Amino acid sequence: MKKFILLICILLINFIIYGQERNSLNDIINHSLNLYVNKVDTLVEKRTIVKKFFQEKYVNMDGYPLNFILDNNLKKELKQIRLFDDVYLKNILKKGTYVIFFDGIDLKSNRIILSFSSRYVILKKGGLNISISDGGVYTYEYSNEKQEWYLIEEKYIGI
Repeated sequence: MKKFILLICILLINFIIYGQERNSLNDIINHSLNLYVNKVDTLVEKRTIVKKFFQEKYVNMDGYPLNFILDNNLKKELKQIRLFDDVYLKNILKKGTYVIFFDGIDLKSNRIILSFSSRYVILKKGGLNISISDGGVYTYEYSNEKQEWYLIEEKYIGI
């Protein structure tokens, strides 16, 4: 009986691991976030955005789906934070910094629309002050023939 329970547990763990191996939503979010970060980098190079605010890049992990895992390449470039949980951020937020937020998902028939925004966050006596500066909207369409999501539209909104 113990061997049977152990076998069931091992199979369950394998199914969970295999199921998380290929998550289309995570792939789409990571792809869109990567496009958005590249766009911000381009604007910093063109001096459209002040460079000092994007020397350290932060991404607020609040608002993402619960099973979302940031891509390894993005983990190297972005510091993951939880804006309302991280105590060590106090010193950084007192000076003010830009943080990338995930604004949500909209599903319309066979299209999925993701949006991100950069927000200037500063800690003052009254609490956190947050102001939106720019954003990106990414639209994907599902192809039934290839059973994949394809980026069909990329919009950059802001300064």
